[in-house]
Amino acid sequence: MNAAHGVIVGYTMPAWTALFAALLLGERVTATVLAALGCGMAGIALLFAPGIPAAAASPIGTAFVLCAAISWALGTILIKRLSAEVPVLTHVTWQILIGATPLLVVGLAVEEAAWAQVDAAGWALFLLFAFYPLCLCYILWFRSLSVLPATVASIAGLVSPAAGVALSALMLGEPLGVGESVALALILAAIGLLILRPRDA
Repeated sequence: MNAAHGVIVGYTMPAWTALFAALLLGERVTATVLAALGCGMAGIALLFAPGIPAAAASPIGTAFVLCAAISWALGTILIKRLSAEVPVLTHVTWQILIGATPLLVVGLAVEEAAWAQVDAAGWALFLLFAFYPLCLCYILWFRSLSVLPATVASIAGLVSPAAGVALSALMLGEPLGVGESVALALILAAIGLLILRPRDA
């Protein structure tokens, strides 16, 4: 399975979240949210369209990524259910500790720890990535789940791969064709629908 196909399957997560939120949390999937979901899913599919044929060629890989997307959605529902009872910082702290500890143990067991080879710039990048993408983004994600419907928060997360493609074009000079442009427009339309939706939807 290539990376593009993995992104397509992995970012079915908002669709699973919408299903589980309706079944387990009783959230209403309004016409506006459904339209936003459709635009977002279409944008992701178009953005990474070259990876779609890999589904038939890699059923095991597809199954693993699909299970990850479903688990991500179920985790989102659980966080949403507990958000009223547990503070955001407590959520984030335990999430990072529980997730990072097994990775650290396995990493130390199977990899050679060459700490002396890491220079000051390397440690600075490590701290930057630990603080910004991990801690800060987790705090914002958990906070969004505490104030927004789970489906709405999950659809808004589609801006992540779209931003990656746009920034690759702006900062790395990678080509941005018609297909990518339409896909980005669809994802932006999804975000716009969420922003403009009635407050009770």
